[in-house]
Amino acid sequence: MFFAVSIYAILVWKNMFYLLTDRRIMVRRGLIGIDYDVLGLDMIQQVNTEVGFWDKMYGTGTLTIQAMGVTPLKLHCVKNPREVQATISKAIRASRRNI
Repeated sequence: MFFAVSIYAILVWKNMFYLLTDRRIMVRRGLIGIDYDVLGLDMIQQVNTEVGFWDKMYGTGTLTIQAMGVTPLKLHCVKNPREVQATISKAIRASRRNI
């Protein structure tokens, strides 16, 4: 049973994709049923970075994106999380200038 749960978790993780465009962030996840989370950059209020012990060893981290009226969006196992946070912040500023 433990083996099956572990395999399922790995497959779900392998099928998770993050996409940042000039207008939105999209997260695709799932194994059997595919779910999409789409969040407009103009709605984002705050982007936080969490880097734990294991994350430091692997050069990864978790980004928590907080927006108006929705549950915070968590991006797990992001390589170079501080650089990605800076990229998202630049995209947010650029999208607000274009409004």
